[in-house]
Amino acid sequence: APLDNDIGVSEATRIDPNAWVERWKAAGHYQAEAALLQCTADTLADAVLITTVHAWQHQGKTLFISRKTYRIDGSGQMAITVDVEVASNTPHPARIGLTCQLAQVAERVNWLGLGPQENYPDRLTAACFDRWDLPLSDMYTPYVFPSENGLRCGTRELNYGPHQWRGDFQFNISRYSQQQLMETSHRHLLHAEEGTWLNIDGFHMGIGGDDSWSPSVSAEFQLSAGRYHYQLLWCQK
Repeated sequence: APLDNDIGVSEATRIDPNAWVERWKAAGHYQAEAALLQCTADTLADAVLITTVHAWQHQGKTLFISRKTYRIDGSGQMAITVDVEVASNTPHPARIGLTCQLAQVAERVNWLGLGPQENYPDRLTAACFDRWDLPLSDMYTPYVFPSENGLRCGTRELNYGPHQWRGDFQFNISRYSQQQLMETSHRHLLHAEEGTWLNIDGFHMGIGGDDSWSPSVSAEFQLSAGRYHYQLLWCQK
């Protein structure tokens, strides 16, 4: 879901083609569909290794190639490795990560990382690294205009319900999907969805905001590389 800064001065009747959101729309980032290119499963001595390769495509063009391996051992612990290639002719993406809808709705979220309030790669000065524990409802920032919100950076461990994730990542978690945030005009129109939506990002762009009308994310906070790699561990507590 775009930020207000991503939209800038772009309006329904007066589109600003330079706004981040308009560049992502034009390139097909929101409409891209995943095509499965490869899926293999191998039995190891103490685990199963699943490998998948997806091409994210729009109108015949490949925007991203995503390679994932899932190593699942006998205890149910899953080690996830992700490699992403970004096409050279597509706008820098807003984030590189994974999204899942968890069946559980737990009362609290516990993490080791930056907090307690939301923080983004170019908004870290007021965030402190510590062990934090907050109600799930506090992980959502209630902006009047629903948008991307609630990111916590520099996370080394996340605990929610029976689940634990370990690695080096950013995350946001709430009852609202990115799709609903993107399609809803005012916060009072949002409705809690089934389960809990979790976004775990290996990489996330900054939010900019040097002014309120131009795409002002500094170059060092843009995802301008052609390849990205990250890992995380998902297990049951």
